[in-house]
Amino acid sequence: MRPRLFLAIALASSSALSAQSSVFIPDSQTGQKPCNAIPFGSFGIYGFPTNLKYQTLVPWTSLARLARPVIEEIGFVPCSDGIGSFKTIKIQMALVTSTKLVSEFSKNLGTSPVTVLDSANYYWHQKKDKWCPIGLQRSFGLKPGSQLVIDIEVTGAVFLSPALAPSTSYVGGHRASASVPRLIAIGWKSAPPVKGKLKGYGLKIELSASTSDLSLFGIGCKGAGSKRPTLGLSGDARPSGIVQVALSNGLPSGATSLVLGFDNKAPFPVPLGFPECSLYQSIGLALPATADPSGGLKVPIPLPASPVLQNQRFYVQFFQVELTRSGLGLRASNYGRVLIR
Repeated sequence: MRPRLFLAIALASSSALSAQSSVFIPDSQTGQKPCNAIPFGSFGIYGFPTNLKYQTLVPWTSLARLARPVIEEIGFVPCSDGIGSFKTIKIQMALVTSTKLVSEFSKNLGTSPVTVLDSANYYWHQKKDKWCPIGLQRSFGLKPGSQLVIDIEVTGAVFLSPALAPSTSYVGGHRASASVPRLIAIGWKSAPPVKGKLKGYGLKIELSASTSDLSLFGIGCKGAGSKRPTLGLSGDARPSGIVQVALSNGLPSGATSLVLGFDNKAPFPVPLGFPECSLYQSIGLALPATADPSGGLKVPIPLPASPVLQNQRFYVQFFQVELTRSGLGLRASNYGRVLIR
């Protein structure tokens, strides 16, 4: 079954959404200091706390500029190239009437928070001074006149270099601004405290009501090779566009499967019984292919020219089976998320 047909069938029951817009808090500038390691951590060799709790409040006056009353994705601006790794990450959103944060986390969230991202062993690929979507698993509806509280809780947060190696210099953190409020708690053990500290210099944030995006997450497993297979994304994530999924560092001339799915919620990622190998997503379709002699492969995925695709997400990951001295082995790539505008 071709990817075009697969996507058209799988999304036939979705409702059509059409607008596109983002707002930036407090602005869209990406290169100015300062950088702040809360709530996503820094390189672990510096002993920075790895359990972090963070809340910020976005006023309706900013949200009202969105073309649609919904948040499809949120983004932040890294101060370094690298990968944010988290033992667990959970992001909740809530609509509130208050225009200020108080010191008690639960009071800021009210009685009806919505979980928009919840995952374990989460790896978030980031580019310095680029707006990087964090990978929300669902959208969140807004209500005219209500403020938005964003609650981020992570454990085991360590910012890794692109090669997943320690660094000899301090890097990590994300661009912040004195005008963004934040409530924080860091270094807790089994559970975050009831109350946090109110401060300025919260992270800059992008709130997207409708956007196309190609983002990378997860890490690959190298099997008997010396390098991890790497998945990359390029192209146009809009209806009638073509998304190019590329494999590098794969098994030369190896049999390969590109897995497509529409869900990366728990129980994902699923360990596959080989060192560091995980399935990060549901399996809706597996496309067979063969890598070239250098271990590379490119698979185009055409998106149907249909409004039912708008604001939908799907996920992709490469797998290769190999023969080793001890029997069958496995190589797997990181994974990518396609958010269709």
